[in-house]
Amino acid sequence: MPRTDSDVLERVKTNNVTKRPDMYDIIMYNDDVTPMDAVVIILMEAFQKDLMSALATMMMIHQSDKGLIGTYTMDEAYSKLDVAEKLKKEYNAPSLMITVEKH
Repeated sequence: MPRTDSDVLERVKTNNVTKRPDMYDIIMYNDDVTPMDAVVIILMEAFQKDLMSALATMMMIHQSDKGLIGTYTMDEAYSKLDVAEKLKKEYNAPSLMITVEKH
């Protein structure tokens, strides 16, 4: 059966579906060395948490050994991780582990 222009147009339309971007979780792990105030500052500055949210997140991580900081697109997650890594150096918190994992 011969193809027509409408067949081609139809295929283009069905293949032109907008896909949602993959999402990535940022996980912070508890350690016994990093001061709690440094964790709170990093949560506020790198992840834009307000003071009460940062305190609650810090306590959840402290009690559970790790916690979800947020879920972002890949670019946003790695950008926030980059900021957090710089803040870790600034606040002398090298043992604080933060990872990015596909959601």
